[in-house]
Amino acid sequence: MASRSPYLIENGFRRVKPYYYDFATTVKERWKCKSVSHVLTHELGQNPSSVESGISNGSIYVTTDTNKTSEGVKLSPQQTQMHLFRDHDVLHNRQHMHEPPIIYSGPVPVLMENDDLVVVSKPSGMPTHPSGSYRLNSLSHILKEEQGFSFLSPCHRLDKATSGILVLAKNSQAGSKFQKVFNDKRNTEKWYLARVKGKFPAHKFVFESPVFSLSFGGYLNLRNTNQVPVDSATEFELLKYSSSLNESIICCKAITGKMHQIRIHLRCSGHPIVNDYLYNPSPDNVVGTFKNELELEIYEKAKAKLTTSKKTLNLDALLQEHPSIKDSMSKLRTLRKETDDRELLGVCSECSRKLYGDPTDEEIYLHAQRLRHKGDINFDLQSEMPQWADI
Repeated sequence: MASRSPYLIENGFRRVKPYYYDFATTVKERWKCKSVSHVLTHELGQNPSSVESGISNGSIYVTTDTNKTSEGVKLSPQQTQMHLFRDHDVLHNRQHMHEPPIIYSGPVPVLMENDDLVVVSKPSGMPTHPSGSYRLNSLSHILKEEQGFSFLSPCHRLDKATSGILVLAKNSQAGSKFQKVFNDKRNTEKWYLARVKGKFPAHKFVFESPVFSLSFGGYLNLRNTNQVPVDSATEFELLKYSSSLNESIICCKAITGKMHQIRIHLRCSGHPIVNDYLYNPSPDNVVGTFKNELELEIYEKAKAKLTTSKKTLNLDALLQEHPSIKDSMSKLRTLRKETDDRELLGVCSECSRKLYGDPTDEEIYLHAQRLRHKGDINFDLQSEMPQWADI
């Protein structure tokens, strides 16, 4: 019997039917000495009653000493309740998944395919691979469903909100080979297109700045907050300016490849992408505006610390020097808990999770596209110009 698709196409969205999934997450540094209940409710925003119920029925548990045995030691519900996280712990959490919908405009366009690679034009708002709240509604899983691929591994990163060229490997050997190729900035060139606020400088220039951001939980999205590279760089060039809109179309060349680098560099240069939900939120987005202004304050403080001799920035030390910023980070966590971005539709009868209305366009659609990808793998591909570039 043929398997039934987990997807439902409705009102311009690709939806995923609710399902159960077992998460296994290695302990994070900031979780240490904190309880399971505290991490799941305070940091990850899960419903307290659902967490307590999950621990009691065994769907939420901890394995310890995973460095000693492959599977570690599984804790009982009573032990999990009392346990404080430490090194070599793994948190297990079987969740009833309610994946957010993503925009549907037809099957994902395939631009090129050979024995090792498939190159596609990724739609805006579609995550590249399973992460966070997205698993089945990710590009790699959708391509397997639509095209019948048995294995796909992205060769490089592309933000969920960003559209354009994305290269995926069709086997593990090709994945290892081409990830190294695409991460070699000496042999690979990546161009992006963006629509930004204001009149962009007419001359081509390179913008350098550290790259970091805050999560809505009030934490820095970095592994090593005490050694943040300061040499992240993007080359910008003006293509077109509309005086009536006071907006510019620009070409961006990523010299380094940090997460959200181009979006953050544009925001810090004073020309954010016009519809960037994270780095140029609308004034009525209270939490987003607070987060964005707080990030800009940290960047200003960081800029004052930078010298030509420094290769890294110690953000931990910076925050210790400015207690008011740490207070604001705590306030961000509170604001996030108190504010629902979307309409509350009800509560799931199976897992008691809040059910929300569809995301707005600004949350899943971005005027940024990976326009061209050139490397030493015998191809030079360019996507079509998007409609939003016609200003």
